[in-house]
Formats: sequence, structure tokens, C-alpha cells
Amino acid sequence: MKAQSTMWWTKPKADVHTDIFEIVSKIHMSTEERRERNLRSLRLYGNMDLVGLAPYSFSTSALPSLPENRVKINIVSSMVDTVSAKISKMKPRVTFLTSGGDFSSQANAKKLSKFALGTFYKNDTYKLHQAAFRDAAVFDIGALKHYIAGEKIVSERVLATELYVDDIDAMYGNPRNMYQVKYIHKDVLGQMYPDKIASINMASNSFGNLAVGREGMEDYVVVIESWHLNGKEGRHVISMDKDSLLDEDYTRDYFPFTFFRWASRLTGFWGQSLAERLTGNQIEINKMLRIIQKSFHLGSTFKILVEHGSRVAKEHLNNDIGSIIQYSGTKPDWFVPQVIHPEYFRHLDFLIDKSFEEAGVSQMSAASQKPGGLESGVAIREWNDLESERFALVSQCYEESFLETTKHYIDLVKEMSDNGVDYEVKAQSKRFIEAIKWSEIDINEDQYITQMFPVSMLPHLPAGRLAMVQELISANMIPQEFGLKLLDFPDLEGYASLSTASIDDLAANLEAILVRGEYESPEPFQDLNTGIKMFQSAYLRSRSEKVPEAKLEMLRIWIESAQALLTAASAPAGPDAAMAPPTAETPPEAGSAPTEALPPTPPPIA
Repeated sequence: MKAQSTMWWTKPKADVHTDIFEIVSKIHMSTEERRERNLRSLRLYGNMDLVGLAPYSFSTSALPSLPENRVKINIVSSMVDTVSAKISKMKPRVTFLTSGGDFSSQANAKKLSKFALGTFYKNDTYKLHQAAFRDAAVFDIGALKHYIAGEKIVSERVLATELYVDDIDAMYGNPRNMYQVKYIHKDVLGQMYPDKIASINMASNSFGNLAVGREGMEDYVVVIESWHLNGKEGRHVISMDKDSLLDEDYTRDYFPFTFFRWASRLTGFWGQSLAERLTGNQIEINKMLRIIQKSFHLGSTFKILVEHGSRVAKEHLNNDIGSIIQYSGTKPDWFVPQVIHPEYFRHLDFLIDKSFEEAGVSQMSAASQKPGGLESGVAIREWNDLESERFALVSQCYEESFLETTKHYIDLVKEMSDNGVDYEVKAQSKRFIEAIKWSEIDINEDQYITQMFPVSMLPHLPAGRLAMVQELISANMIPQEFGLKLLDFPDLEGYASLSTASIDDLAANLEAILVRGEYESPEPFQDLNTGIKMFQSAYLRSRSEKVPEAKLEMLRIWIESAQALLTAASAPAGPDAAMAPPTAETPPEAGSAPTEALPPTPPPIA
């Protein structure tokens, strides 16, 4: 493909739509091979000879008379579905971690992690990632687009056939220009851009070498959305062939997409799909199955050999049970010929086995079976881990895609905040739901790093959880009385939540003081020994970080009050036992002037 002679991002607003359509039309006509490759992969996956990938042909078969009763062994769909289920069942969680941050920064980072997870569930991000991952296994790329619509953040699946890049621009995999071509109904477009209704009604529904004449397509318009990356001098244009709908600056250094690739090519932007890698084997298997089916239909019935000249009553050769056949001379002989040579079946089995090896999937996984002899939970998990090593790189790319999506969400939320919209999500926190607004999170991008963690390291199925409970009891990690209860109802998260409840409660007290400046007195039912150690560590760290004196005072009072409760609880019973334990003075309000005489800090607890 020749380099384009025009740079559309330098054109005036009145003429930019003409240059964009010219450039994208040339790219469309020069990338016919890519579309044919994607169409072939879709045909193999769906086992249907589709006409094309346009909106009016993606569900129409080129051979309507194709018999549907033919024998099918679709290894492409089997591999794609198995791998998609195995990898995309993971629900990675983005966690924001501070590097040497104070308690306030840590609390904000935790809140940001909850905010990101709440945004995932609000936008149905996990399901969209699963769909895009399957697209990448069938097409040369899968994509999700993220943008702002009103006061909402929208994520939507984008088909690989809608995206265009110049091969020269994308030779090293990082193009500066990208285009999305989409058919949109005129009514929908008119509601989005009411001041452009006249241009919308005049716009064409033909693009490139596609002449659209199908009934109903006259209500649709071809819209091209274009991006040019150039630091703060980038450009974003939404255009039709007659006019531009939107023309604005684009300051981000990335396109508004999360991309998925099954395998990256050495050159270029597009990836290589699993379906493409299996194309040769699938086509050969289809040919062999048709030959086998036809051969069995034509030659698998038995034959009766009657010697020429022998006198056999042909009317006696029938389907009756126990019939009597009269003959003179040589008796008739029943013969069943060998329809297909055994080597043919061995070659078919070889192709199927090699296809599974190419995909890295065991046939037992594709059939939802486990090898014999694997009965314990440990053995089954170990077998799954060994099998998943084949998908280590693919799994890492899938997990990293959630980091990329999170980056999009944060930037979009910041943009909404700059425009006066305080984006809010509902996030799950332990056993309750809390609403988090973006304005409540006060943390800069240079104060945190992002990491990926699975939502749950525990087995998902009840049988696996019961096996896990038995292993934990055997290892003395769970008291037997709790283990017996869990065997009845294996809620491992619930048990873990109860086990850490004391630490979570103390951490909530610390957060209330250091973040919100709110004092909560210690109670006898808290783990006061652990609490004193936590508060002492927090006090020493806060003092070195120049935390306001009023908050330091609250920490000292909490430590003294907890120490007083422990002393009173350990005092021997006697006439003074009824006396109330000493209490520390009332803590000051956050931000008030420090008291002149502060109570001494108690000695460290051994």
C-alpha cells in the first residue's frame, strides 16, 4: 500500500471529512486479504459458509442448499470455547498499592481499588472482556471501546472488521492513526447530533468497494471515527462522507480501546488468532469427514455374491427373518466390503490430536473430563496448573487488559470531574455495599502502583471447597469444630472474614482517627493487645510524617485507654474491684490546638 499523500489531521474542519473517507477507502481496498482471513476464521468457527462481514451479509450463507446433516468435528469452535472458558473465567481485581505512603494515602488507595472494582461491575466489564477475548481467538484482534455518554462511562465490544490502520503507519505495532467504520441508524445519529440532521439525511451508506443496495440499509449511514495521536496536539474526528459531526483535540497518548490478541505477529498491528492457526487442519478434517460420510453411505451395506449360472431364486433374497433360499450350484455369499482404509482413520485422528496440541488443550478438558486417578483436590489443582502453563502468556495478556481498562476508566472519570460531574459507583466491602464518589478519593497518579490479583484463590465448585476444607482441617489451619460446620456449608470466605474481624475492626478505628479525625474509644471486647501494638506503630509513623497533633493526641489517648482496660481486667478481685477503671481525658477535635500538658505515652507492650 502506498503512503497517503494527505495528512487529514492538518486539514481545516470544513474539508477533513473528505480526506478521511478517501484515506480509509484506500486502506479498505488494500486490506482485502485481512478481511478474507477473518471471514474464513468466522466460517470455520460457526461452521457456516457466510457471505461476508457487512451488516447485511454476516448471517447469510453463500450456500443455502448446504446439507446440515453432514458429519462435523469442529475443532476450531471446540478449542476456542474451551480456552475462552478456561482463561476468561478468571476475574482479576485491580489493586492500587502505595509505595511508602502514609496512612491517609493507603486508605485512599484502598478506596480507589474499591472504586475500580465497582466500576467494573457497573459497566459489566468482566463479561465484556470475555466476549472480546473470544473475538481475539477467532479474529486477528478483539477490542473494547471506552467513552463518556452524558454522565455515564460506556464500554462496548468492537468488531475487528470495524477497525482500520495504515500498514505503513503500523509496521512496528504502534500506529499514530486509527479509524473505526460503523453503520449507524439515521434516527440514532440524529438524536446524538440534532444540529446535523440535514447532513445525516444526505449521507451515504456505501463505503469502499461495498455498494449497499439491500432493502432497509437506506436508513443507515456510514460513520468513520478517527484518532490521531500527537501528544497534546492530537485530533479526534467523527465524520460522514458529507460532513463532520465532531472535531476536537485529542490529548491522550493512547486510543480509547482495550485490545486483545491471541498471539502477536512479529510485524504490524494485527495479531494472529487461534482459529487462523487451526485453519489448515480444520479444512482437511472437513474434507476427510465428507469423504468418510459419502463412502459409508455408498459402500457400507452388505453385498450378495451370486455366481453366474447358478440358479438362485432372487425373490428369496429379502429382509425376512429365517427365510429359506433355494439354489442350485454354488451357494450365494454375503460380503461386507471395507469402506475406508484404516490408514485414513489414523490420519484423521492424527490431525485432531495435532490440533489439540497446537491449541495447548487436552481433549479431556474440551470434553469436561478429568484424567482417571485424580481424586484429591490437590491432584486436580496441580493438573490444572500444569495444563494452564501452556496459556501463561495468553493469561498474562488477559490480566493486563484489566489494567488497561482501569487506566481508561480513571482518565474518563477525571475528565468528567473536570466538567463538574462527580462519578459514583457502588462497591462491595466485606459484607456491605458502600457508595463511593470520585471526589472522596484524593490520591495522585505518582503515589500508587497497580497490580493484579484474582478475586478468589479458593475453588468455585462445592466439591472443590469441601476438599479444601478437609485439607485445612488436616493441616490444623482450621479448628475442628469450625471445620465440621464448613463441611455442611463450605463458605470459606465467610470463615476468613470472621477470622480477620478483630484486625479489620482495629484498622477501622485507625482509619477513623488518621483519615477523618474521628475518635472511637476502645472496648473490652476488642483484641486490645494487638490493638495497642497497631496503634503504637501507627503513632510512631504518624509522628515522623508530621501528622497534625490533634490526631496524634487521639492515638495516645486510645493507647492509654486500652492499657487501662487491660489493667482493670487483670486486677485481682477485692473491695476495689467495683471501682471504675481509670479513663483517659476526652480527645480533642481534629484540627484544634494541642493541649499544653499531654499524657505520657505508655511504654511499649512486650
